Order: sequence, then structure tokens, then C-alpha cells
Amino acid sequence: MNIDKRENIFILHSLNGDTINMWGQDIKENFNKQNKEVILPQFPIRSDSTYEKFEEILKVYLDNKTLNENSIVICHSIGNAYFIRFCKEMNYIPKAYIAVAPGAVYNIPSNRNDYIVKVKAQAYCKQEQLDFIKENLDIKYCLYSDEDEPKEEMFKKNL
Repeated sequence: MNIDKRENIFILHSLNGDTINMWGQDIKENFNKQNKEVILPQFPIRSDSTYEKFEEILKVYLDNKTLNENSIVICHSIGNAYFIRFCKEMNYIPKAYIAVAPGAVYNIPSNRNDYIVKVKAQAYCKQEQLDFIKENLDIKYCLYSDEDEPKEEMFKKNL
């Protein structure tokens, strides 16, 4: 198999990084049994989270072809907003994209006054970023739990 074309599963975690230690490990274990590589990079979390830091890490994987046109990308929470922006800026399209609880993509009013306000403000997707994914990626899914805010329809409509 050509290293530039290897299929893998690439997971971008949430703002708190909990994806890595929770369901991300289940995905890794299950797909490793099927001889599929699962990549769980660690990105900065909480107040250290910025798009620029995510981009820097993702670019390394893109440049070394680990993140490639055969990657299935799963993003959780704020990882969605960062990934959508990255795709547009790098003109990158994966094989498939799965959005898990992507509420951070939208500028939703909040009464918070902590670091999340700053982090989310620089992560909101612009319409042209959403349009880029919508127009260029055929395989995309959106997953929500009963506990998520009801933004599923808004996300599906835009993607």
C-alpha cells in the first residue's frame, strides 16, 4: 500500500481533551483489531486551546501524509470548528468526516465569562468554511447525544 494513500481514522478531541481518554480509546481499540490505524493527537486544552495551535499540529500530519485523502476524520465539540477551518485554509478534503456534538461551530449566546468565551470566539466557523465542506465532501455524518444542545438541524442544514 502506498504510504501517501493509507487509510486511517483521525480523531480531533474536544476543548477538555476528554475524547482521548473516553470514547476515543474505544474507537482505537475496535479499529486496531481490524488493522486500521487510529490517530489520537493531543491538542492544547481549555484556555490553551487556539486554532493556531491546532493548525500547527494538524499541518505536521498533513505534510507527512498521515492526514490524507483516505483519512476518516472524527471531530468532537470544538475540534469540529477547528477542523472545518483547517480544511478550507489548507484546501484539504478527507475521505469522510464525522462530527460529534459540533455545537462549538456556532456563535450561540452564553452567559459565561470565563476562558471559553475567548476560545470559542476564535473558533466560530465562517459561512465560506462551512460551504467548502458542504460543496467538496460527500461523506459526512453528525452525531448528537440526548444531552447536547439542539443544534443538530442547524449543523446538518449547513453541511
